[in-house]
Amino acid sequence: ILKGGGSKKTEAAVDAALYWLMRQQDKDGHWDKNKFGIEKNNNGFERRKIETNSVLTGLATLAFISSGHTPSAGKYKETVAKSVDWILQKQLPDGSFGDTFEFSCYNNSICALVLSELSGMCPDQKYKVAAQRAIDFILQTKNVHEGFSNYSGVPRSTSVNGWLLMAIKSAKLSGLK
Repeated sequence: ILKGGGSKKTEAAVDAALYWLMRQQDKDGHWDKNKFGIEKNNNGFERRKIETNSVLTGLATLAFISSGHTPSAGKYKETVAKSVDWILQKQLPDGSFGDTFEFSCYNNSICALVLSELSGMCPDQKYKVAAQRAIDFILQTKNVHEGFSNYSGVPRSTSVNGWLLMAIKSAKLSGLK
């Protein structure tokens, strides 16, 4: 961290953010979209269409695991364990995360990234199996020359493709197919 420009002050800021996230987590392990101004409009985009509990939970979990916390290690291991269990419970048999909104690619990509990262960080086989199912689902939604989406007529998104490619790269680095 020090070599990269970090300091005790930056680490304290990261820990303060993680502590805040931990306090916002619901008892069942997810972060609830309704707590964060879901009714508000964001420059013309209805937030309820793009922010689901799976997306929020995945993003919050990424913050913890990016700081080295896993379900079995770190100061926030209980927080991570609850959130990962929630994500695993939401995964459908086809590997997707079951949101029916047109932006479900965010759910699938961010949750796949969480599981791919954990499959490389933790020896628990359940993360590898779930991550592989998520990656398999993503690869089935690829539309040659257009990117990823499982909805016909929905424009492909650079941000969706970015999240999906991060999940695929993480899966590859973790030894998944």
